[in-house]
Amino acid sequence: MLPQKGVTIYDSEADAVREIRFCPNEPSIYVDEQSSNALKQSVTFRNGRIFVPKEKPNLRKFLEQHPSNVANGGSVFKLRNKKIVAEQELEKEFLLTDAISVVRDREINDLLPIAIYFGININASISDIRYSLLRIAKTKTKEFLESLDLNLVKHKNIKGLIDLGLILIKNERIILTPKGRPILNSVLSELIS
Repeated sequence: MLPQKGVTIYDSEADAVREIRFCPNEPSIYVDEQSSNALKQSVTFRNGRIFVPKEKPNLRKFLEQHPSNVANGGSVFKLRNKKIVAEQELEKEFLLTDAISVVRDREINDLLPIAIYFGININASISDIRYSLLRIAKTKTKEFLESLDLNLVKHKNIKGLIDLGLILIKNERIILTPKGRPILNSVLSELIS
């Protein structure tokens, strides 16, 4: 049951601290706008929930404004809007699907910079690298998708390749060690920037 006696909030429109309470037959939640015969009603949560029908806009406003609401810095309850929750879950699922698609569809050479960025051992089999990336895509979906565009990932890829001895810097040129072919400086600057 929410307390109603002495509950005050800051009303930005009136630039004042005002007392609120829920009275089902009053159009306002503000005590100073309610009639002197107003009858307050307790606001009770059953099994941790309270359903607010659209016919009770004053109850909705009371709950939205109450200082115990998590949205207002409280810690007792939070409002849940099924439509908003459904939209958030849908967006989360779409992001997860996108991340999984990246791991499934991209060439392994395109995935290596991401693997290095997340500290995955790239000396493992391709299946192991993809599996490790898949786990990261599922647990850190947003961070995984953001890493696709990070310049740091591209830079770490070069650093990782140097650390692995796959490329050498010799006479201010970058050399691929297996074939000894130089990488054009324009390609290098594009990878680092």
